[in-house]
Amino acid sequence: MNRRDAETQRGHLLTGPSAPLRLCGSVTFSVLSAPSRVAVLATALFCLAGCAVPQKPGHGKLVYQTEATTGQPYYLYLPEDYVKTHGRRADGARWPVVVTFHGMSPFDTFDRQARECEAEADRYGFIVIAPKLATSNTSMQYPLRDANLPYVQQDEHAAIAIMDEVFRRTLADPTRVLSTSWSCGGYLAHYMVNRYPERFSCLAVRQSNFCEDLLDPAQVPKYRNMHIGIYFGENDLPACRHESLLAIEWYRSRGFYVEAKYVEGLYHERTPQTAAAFFARSLGIAPKSPPDALVLKDVISEGGQFRTVDAGEAVEGQLITDPSVRPTAPAAVQILPSESVHHAAPSLREAEGSRPTPRRPMPPASRPAAANRKNTP
Repeated sequence: MNRRDAETQRGHLLTGPSAPLRLCGSVTFSVLSAPSRVAVLATALFCLAGCAVPQKPGHGKLVYQTEATTGQPYYLYLPEDYVKTHGRRADGARWPVVVTFHGMSPFDTFDRQARECEAEADRYGFIVIAPKLATSNTSMQYPLRDANLPYVQQDEHAAIAIMDEVFRRTLADPTRVLSTSWSCGGYLAHYMVNRYPERFSCLAVRQSNFCEDLLDPAQVPKYRNMHIGIYFGENDLPACRHESLLAIEWYRSRGFYVEAKYVEGLYHERTPQTAAAFFARSLGIAPKSPPDALVLKDVISEGGQFRTVDAGEAVEGQLITDPSVRPTAPAAVQILPSESVHHAAPSLREAEGSRPTPRRPMPPASRPAAANRKNTP
């Protein structure tokens, strides 16, 4: 019995003889016989509800844009305080940026990604970029393994062009940029950071897919000091749950510091607050208001297995069973000394003609002692 068959018997997937129908990001269902249609319909309706945007709208400005050179559409969200002050911060700095990659269209779209991030952008003062992706749709290669596919190349070039355009036209900070995603948008979120580590300062994915075939190991030394956050639901889609564990193993085995957490009781639902809070902590930004509470458990590597424990604790917790993923000891790395980077806010005229500048390496924050002990089996 293969892993998918085992998951089917445990109730994680419904399978049948017909061709699969994909729903909500990367979930796959099959049409069953007549007695099972009610169960399929109930599951499908649940999954579609999970693709809705339950987050409250922000009070900033959401605008639809088309990048000038590629013609690629994107949504740009300017947070409430940016709009009120015309981009002038009291500390004279530029505004941190969130680039969010959407899941499988039509179940997730670039406008939904922008809308789900609005409240968090207001809470922390982030500019949000949500590009429309040619990759994330029902006709994509799935799992995505080939970075040379035309639609992947299109999205890669468009994402960089869109970022350049936003940096020229706004007071966005090119040295403080988060790559984030939901569902199958994770393929591109991981890929873009690996290929352009100088353009991002943080990676935090939510309930997302991952494939190491898209990543170039030779790039690792260029961004090993980057903050990595991986979040998934206790009852998430099997593919997203499994590939989240693969991502945790890939980064930890190469010496990255990874904050890996699963959300207790969560299905394949939107949690922009996890990535936003992680990015804010990496920058030392305090929230204007308390974020929505979630019950998070640390995912640790122990004895060739993954286990969950209460956040910050080092006690025995629930075993995560996935026999195809075996954690290994992380590689020893040298942490670079901290460097402070300050940027004075340019005039609007200067902002129009500016170009993004490479960021300096940002070392990870100090790690909890207990968590560090548990990261090494």
